[in-house]
Amino acid sequence: MGLFSKLFAARPAPPVHPVFGRMEFQSDRLGDYWECEIQSPGHEGVCATVMAGPEGPSGAQVAFFTGVLNDLDALVRRCNPALADGFSNWAGRPLADDWRRDLKFLGVMVPASANPDGDWDASFEMRRKPHVMFTVELRNGAPVNVLADG
Repeated sequence: MGLFSKLFAARPAPPVHPVFGRMEFQSDRLGDYWECEIQSPGHEGVCATVMAGPEGPSGAQVAFFTGVLNDLDALVRRCNPALADGFSNWAGRPLADDWRRDLKFLGVMVPASANPDGDWDASFEMRRKPHVMFTVELRNGAPVNVLADG
């Protein structure tokens, strides 16, 4: 097969994982990882970046992800005060006690270790304009920074 044939050959369809759905494998300066967008009821459009090699997510990573999805209130508690501070800086008011009124959960980076007390991040978006996206960086399971993209 020639160079152009290799470059323009049809790529195989990405695998479909029972939890993550259709996944795309990437390998770059970040290392090896899988990207996906969940389409399960109640979580449509939630994105995940799973730090795993070509073999795909481990059972521990699946458990980490489903644990996050099944208790988003615990995730927000873990991300505070960084998330609440980031929100109030942009919105000019405190984050509502019912955070779902102000924010939409966008996704999570699932670490290779699948350890919630390790290094990972979670993303949220403001429901109202200016629709700022907040990414909370967690180190040793605690928030150390919030990045705002607006």
